[in-house]
Parts: sequence; structure tokens; C-alpha cells
Amino acid sequence: MSVSLEEYMEKEVDYAIANMKNAEQGIKETMDAFIALVTGYNIDLSNFAELKENYNKRLAEIDGVKEMSMFHNIKNITVYLELLTENINTTIRTFPTRNKRLIQEAATVSLKNASSSSSSS
Repeated sequence: MSVSLEEYMEKEVDYAIANMKNAEQGIKETMDAFIALVTGYNIDLSNFAELKENYNKRLAEIDGVKEMSMFHNIKNITVYLELLTENINTTIRTFPTRNKRLIQEAATVSLKNASSSSSSS
């Protein structure tokens, strides 16, 4: 049984949409893990404004693509989501090494806060 071009393209679009949804879910979970990591160290998220800006930009693009249902854009946004997800994952993996200063500053602030609240008791 041969598949018509129309059926083939419909399946391609379905696959592209499914891949985009998976990429969207993946980046949301990765960003949640990143936020948990940063807040776990007591570091202000504003230190990662560019990363958060890219994340918000890509999520906004997803909404636009969903409305337009343009096949080419669906594939493009999926690739961007996967690249940004990998970027965030790399940041998570290298966080303790690359952000020692922020971790030390946050630890110092936490110690000061802990000592000031114990001395006021």
C-alpha cells in the first residue's frame, strides 16, 4: 500500500508537533531543576537573567508556532528548545565549578543571617 504525499506530510507534521511538545516539556523540567539548584544555593536568579530571558523567549515562540501551525517553524523551535535545554543542563552540571563565587557569597550571607538571628534570640 502506497502512502500519498498528503498522508506523508500529515504524519511529518504530527511527528514534528509531538517532538516539539516533548522538547517543551523537557525544557520546562530542566528549567525547574536549574531554578531548584540555584535557589538551593541561596543565589539570586537575577545572576542568570540571560538564560531566563532565552527560556521565556523560546516559550513565547512555542505559543506563536502553536497558533500558526507552520511546519518549518515547528521544527526550528524544537531544535532551539533542545539546544537551550542542553545549555541549561550543561550549566547545571558545571554549576559548582563555574559559580564558586556566587556560591561562596550566598553561603556568607546565609551564615551572617543565621548568626544575626541566633544572637537576637
